[in-house]
Amino acid sequence: MNLIFINKYLLLLLQADWIRTREYWNSFFEQRYLSLKTNPHKPDLKVIVLPHSHNDPGWLRTFEQYFITQTKNILDNAVEKLTVFEDMKFIWSEMSFLSKWWDQAHSSRRELLQHLVKKGKLEIVTGGK
Repeated sequence: MNLIFINKYLLLLLQADWIRTREYWNSFFEQRYLSLKTNPHKPDLKVIVLPHSHNDPGWLRTFEQYFITQTKNILDNAVEKLTVFEDMKFIWSEMSFLSKWWDQAHSSRRELLQHLVKKGKLEIVTGGK
């Protein structure tokens, strides 16, 4: 470990003052929220909803059970909906499930998926097993 780097890194103050712990909501954050809530000059809240996958292979069910009961449907629906809705995007991260879906998908579905990736409507970020 390079102690000189660590000393410099700590001086960078990359974390905002209001983040005191790894907790997402503590009393300091609550006070900050309440003061901002009553501030008439606060910026409007902007909410961004980004559909994405989160499938844990083998967490509570087997890999196969997850694929059959959930994951296959998620990928089938994503391909269908992304084709229909022009402004929609989706992020997929579990490569093991994508690989299994790809192996079983009809060639027309594969082509659609490739087209969606090329258009930037489906982003594959890797991850998972």
